[in-house]
Formats: sequence, C-alpha cells, structure tokens
Amino acid sequence: MNKIVYTIIAVIFIISTIFLVSIEKRPEFFDFFGLIVFTFLFIIGIWMLKSRKKLPDWIGFTILLIGILGLIVDGAIIIRIYILGE
Repeated sequence: MNKIVYTIIAVIFIISTIFLVSIEKRPEFFDFFGLIVFTFLFIIGIWMLKSRKKLPDWIGFTILLIGILGLIVDGAIIIRIYILGE
C-alpha cells in the first residue's frame, strides 16, 4: 500500500477517536482500545521475532513485552469492570 492509503486510514482513526472521546466520559471505556492496540503489538512482536528481517531481536522482544503487559493490565480492568461488575 502506498503512503496516501496509510494517511487516509490514519485520519479516519484519528477522527473516530476524537468523536468517541467527546461522547464517552468513563475512562474504563477506553480500555477496549488499549486491549485492541496491545493485542496488535503482541501479534506484531511475535511476527518480528519469527521472521528473519534485518531488525534487531530486542525491538521485537520489546514490542512483544509491551503487548503482553498491556494485555494483562487492560484485560484485567475490562474483566473486573464489565464482566465481574465491580
């Protein structure tokens, strides 16, 4: 894909995020976005470590670690607030 497509996708996500921030006032609502982002980072980290591209392994490991830690934190918040109802 070219840079124009990436730019259009980024602008759509930015406008959508601004719209959602203006509507929703509870902070735990945004943990769903964190869960999605950390899942994405987790998958990218695994892909980076499995592929033999010319990137240092520590970059893939760092992204994988951020993804795992974020999944744990946001997942625990979502489970505690939305599933267990605390």
